[in-house]
Amino acid sequence: MPWRGKGAVSARTGYGYSEFPGRVVSHRTVKMLIFQYGSNVDISRLNDLERLSGHARLVGLATTVEGFELCFNVYSRGQACGVANLVPEGRTIYGALYDIPVERVCRDKKINGRKTLDEIEGEGSRYHRKPITVCCNGKKYEASTYQASPDSAELKTTLTYASHITGGLQNLVAPQEYIDYVKRCIERSRALP
Repeated sequence: MPWRGKGAVSARTGYGYSEFPGRVVSHRTVKMLIFQYGSNVDISRLNDLERLSGHARLVGLATTVEGFELCFNVYSRGQACGVANLVPEGRTIYGALYDIPVERVCRDKKINGRKTLDEIEGEGSRYHRKPITVCCNGKKYEASTYQASPDSAELKTTLTYASHITGGLQNLVAPQEYIDYVKRCIERSRALP
């Protein structure tokens, strides 16, 4: 749904839009639109008990408006491998657009000790939450995503980590051409010494 200004409410969803890009206001809670392109494109992974415990609602398959390249150039101690990152310039990237309560995204809004997406992504240390424009279901959205300063040109990833990306994209019915592109990126990473 396009932005309609502060206080506007959609008749279809009942959500109102705040003045903050990527944030949706309902009568109960503030939600954020989050674009995920790495392992969290797999909704079952993102919503498992170790992560967001079912609090991420899938809006749909989304594409970036700007061009990027998918790389595995950030090392994750938790995954013990190179993990996905977006580098500017390139092609349209596919991923999942989620609607998530702000207290499950932002570390500083955390309640009841529940894990936040900022904590999962390592926001502030490795990754940084940044605004991004995406298209989903024929409409443009201002959302947030996580990008990192790369550790190196490319790092080796694992098949376990990579399978969340390819499986998530297949479940979202991403174009086969894009899934093949992701597989080539994974193979390039896996071939590193």
